[in-house]
Amino acid sequence: MKNIAVLINSLTIEYSLNILSGISDFFKDEDVRLIIGQIKSPNTKIGMYEYQCWSGTSSLFSEQIDGVIVITGSFSSSITKQELSEALQVFPNKPLVSVAMKLDIPGSVSTGVQCAATYDAVVKHLKEVHGCRHFAFMSANETKSEEAYERFDAFKAALKHNRLEYDENLVFHGQFTTSSAVKALSKALRSKDDVCFDAILAANDLMALGCQKVLQNLGLKVPFDVKVFGFDGTSHAATATPKLSTIDQQIYEQGVLAAKLILRKLESRRVPAITQLKCFPVYRQSCGCIPLDDYSDSYRDEDGLLQTSSEIQLSRLHTTKVYYNFLSELDDIYTLFDLTKSAATLRRLSYSMKYILPEAGISKIAVCLYDEPLTVMREETFVLPDRINLTMVVAGEDIQLFIDTKFPFNPHKQIVPEELFADDKGSFILQPVFSGEKNYGYILCKLEHSDFAIYSIFLKIIINAIAEAFEYTKSVSENKKLSEQNLQLQESNGELNRRSMTDELTKILNRRGFYELGQNSIGLAVEMKSGGLVFYADMDGLKVINDTYGHDFGDKAIKIMASVLTKALRANDVVARIGGDEFAVVAPGMNHEVLEKFKRKVETYSKESCEQHKLPFVISCSFGAAEFNEEHTSLKELLAIADERLYVAKKQKYKLPVV
Repeated sequence: MKNIAVLINSLTIEYSLNILSGISDFFKDEDVRLIIGQIKSPNTKIGMYEYQCWSGTSSLFSEQIDGVIVITGSFSSSITKQELSEALQVFPNKPLVSVAMKLDIPGSVSTGVQCAATYDAVVKHLKEVHGCRHFAFMSANETKSEEAYERFDAFKAALKHNRLEYDENLVFHGQFTTSSAVKALSKALRSKDDVCFDAILAANDLMALGCQKVLQNLGLKVPFDVKVFGFDGTSHAATATPKLSTIDQQIYEQGVLAAKLILRKLESRRVPAITQLKCFPVYRQSCGCIPLDDYSDSYRDEDGLLQTSSEIQLSRLHTTKVYYNFLSELDDIYTLFDLTKSAATLRRLSYSMKYILPEAGISKIAVCLYDEPLTVMREETFVLPDRINLTMVVAGEDIQLFIDTKFPFNPHKQIVPEELFADDKGSFILQPVFSGEKNYGYILCKLEHSDFAIYSIFLKIIINAIAEAFEYTKSVSENKKLSEQNLQLQESNGELNRRSMTDELTKILNRRGFYELGQNSIGLAVEMKSGGLVFYADMDGLKVINDTYGHDFGDKAIKIMASVLTKALRANDVVARIGGDEFAVVAPGMNHEVLEKFKRKVETYSKESCEQHKLPFVISCSFGAAEFNEEHTSLKELLAIADERLYVAKKQKYKLPVV
């Protein structure tokens, strides 16, 4: 099996995600372990402690790595090609493929795109089809990257070839970001009278959208007053208003190409120094080729023919939207916070991992920690130690702990001991564990899906929990005389606290636990601008069961009902037995429509459980619910309302008059 590292600046940039998706998809059927490192840039100024990412992922430079793919274009706005090339000299004699730019590393090869002919076609189209004569350009030359200069030169050559005048006063400079384009254009254009061009091309889609925003704010209409054209072919272009005309540089396909090239190099096959793909113009609404009232995915191609997005394009659009449709992941994030905050020590965290990992879309994790955390300052050069300890490996129910008996290894030789991952192929992320200036080690996570962007958030939650657990475990064990007593006391207190909040019969929460955790759950949901339901569930006919079959059967019925409710609810719902046959639930995000579906699930699970336990009766229950929101957050008051509605529901079920 080959170990291939992918170095990416950030998992939150759509351009990078599309390339990464192409790489990952290609390797799905190959005998390859793909290890992704979100390494940022050396000494990056972005974020408080994001510089730790470069330090913490330096184990990607280990001897275990067979080949390297660098998504070089993702670094262009934060570091020069020369600086990146120097930083990556740590890969001596390793096969290396650079995406988008040629690196100054001997033996490396690169992918790229041929944009000159496409720029020429776009300028010709705007001139001949739409009558444009005065062209402006939003460059990314402030980044001093090859990509930026190449697109700028292609624009100028296209003007010359189409016998159009180049006006340096109509060139504005940004940094591949929307904000930089807005800043540059706003500074130059104070009113719409300052706009003396009828078309503006930008070095990427983000800057094109910035231009479009400034023009619209000035009172100009796109495309009627000014045509706007981007470059990249991202989902930003397809979802803008109006939809952005752009040059599709086949970002996903560049990822596939990079994956093919690295395999060829690993097989010692000849690979050209530069392999380029063709770009394609995509004519949409912002140049006037598609009517503004057309809400479809249609566009016109280089021949002017009307096309619709292919299944591959739509799939890529869905993939890149995952991060931006962040609200759909709130339940998972909410649950992750709950699961991690209860794990005070590394040992207890390891037991929680079997619940944490499925919520985060991770099938296996190796946690590797130094004996002591390293203090890493922004301007310092990080030196990877020769020793790190494998602390835990968790895969489903299988938990391997190396806390008491240490498992040291050399991270320069291997990222994790090969025997623990020998048969694992697929996509992995290497994530440093840091908190502030302290670097604790790293984790290697096997991913269950390719929605890479959301992992940047999930992993941040997990590494925070590991750092806190490390510090807590360390503080407990520092005093040799009291360390074991303190640890036992903490575990004992935790167990006593758990018992005091647990119903002895059903092993779910009791009234005390419900009021404490239920109120916290409501508070957190409201903080996240969400609501939900609080409801009572009261068993039907328990007295008849006790009188007819005895109290042992009655207790069994209560335990089954607790199990049924727990099974029918989600992991982040709070369920408790608060009386003899009375249960209560706090369900964030649930509404009355979902409650009806939940009731049907309870009815089905009740019948199945009673049949499974061969009971001579079928249990059921009645419900009363109250909705919580920003105005109604008191659990006590909500329970009172739910109780009243339960009373009404009971009367209606037994056709009794409601008093």
